[in-house]
Amino acid sequence: MTTSYERYAEALFNTAIKLGCSDEVACELSDMEELISRCSGYLSNPLIGTAKKTALLKELLTNKISPLMLEFILLMTARRHLKYFYAAAEHFRKLSSRDKVVVDLRVPFEPDRSFLPGLMNRLRDKRLVPDGAKETEFNIIEDKELIGGFVAYYNGYQIDTSFKTALNRLRRRPVT
Repeated sequence: MTTSYERYAEALFNTAIKLGCSDEVACELSDMEELISRCSGYLSNPLIGTAKKTALLKELLTNKISPLMLEFILLMTARRHLKYFYAAAEHFRKLSSRDKVVVDLRVPFEPDRSFLPGLMNRLRDKRLVPDGAKETEFNIIEDKELIGGFVAYYNGYQIDTSFKTALNRLRRRPVT
């Protein structure tokens, strides 16, 4: 079971990878931990509304940190989850310092697996796997329920191109 702080860290990590600013975000984490620690009395005060807290943080941090980190801090504050920031920061650091990345890749059963190397390269090109990873391992899982396509899962991020999912989407679509 994934905890709240792990979901926050994974979302921040995946977004930072997509935007190409994971190093910048990693550097800002320590500064933000220090700021939250210094302002903890104000930020944890239940008598002060989240609107006032987010307004103060926005005023203090705009143009001083990356837009992604600012949005992350404001989101956690608005949802009253700033108490998880330290754990999320630590989990982000663990995610960004991985030497080996493991991707679970569910594919339909096929005797001819010649498509797999090309598929794995496409997943690397689409940045499913972080650039900083020194080694990438793909766990190939043959799924008898898949008719075609694939499902790739890494670190809370999923790409689902399976026919089964496409058919389910068509079934749910309202008929006009």
